Amino acid sequence: MTLAKYIPHEFTWRIFDLEETITEKKKKQTLTFKAKDADLRKYPFLLKDGDVIGVCIGGDDMQTEEDEQKKVLFAAEKEQKQKERDA
Repeated sequence: MTLAKYIPHEFTWRIFDLEETITEKKKKQTLTFKAKDADLRKYPFLLKDGDVIGVCIGGDDMQTEEDEQKKVLFAAEKEQKQKERDA
């Protein structure tokens, strides 16, 4: 099972590896724990109200064709704006 958070301004999915080991520094001590034991509202997940999450069973590709098209359009607009600023 794969869990992912959708990043709307990047048109991508951020996949959470639940077996990942997370190291967090608090004051003078270092905490190490598995991602599956972490609070989803804190680092590294940072989930908030209104976030879109996806669950995929049997695969890890969450990207859709629509996401890919929007990503290409966004990159083209960004490039165009930069050309206009440089001119």
